[in-house]
Amino acid sequence: MPRAVALSSASIARCRRCAAVIILLLTCCGCGRQQAAPLMLDLPDCPAPSAPVLPELDAAEPLDSPDNVARLLTRDDRMRAYMDGLNAALRCHQARGKI
Repeated sequence: MPRAVALSSASIARCRRCAAVIILLLTCCGCGRQQAAPLMLDLPDCPAPSAPVLPELDAAEPLDSPDNVARLLTRDDRMRAYMDGLNAALRCHQARGKI
């Protein structure tokens, strides 16, 4: 048959303080709800193209001279490639949610 143990009021107070300290420690030490770690995505940069160097027209010749037409076509090709690069960079930024 178990014996009844008589506790003094000092022992009861000490047990209550210990219980309070344990509960406080458990609450403060991470047993409660923790914030989720921020999501880190390692996405590649969205490179923007550098501005193209455009050949200048020869002002001494007419605009429709063969040399100036060739330069105009070269300028057109370079500007189209530059615009395609800008559009690709814009789509990349949109996909990443920056715009």
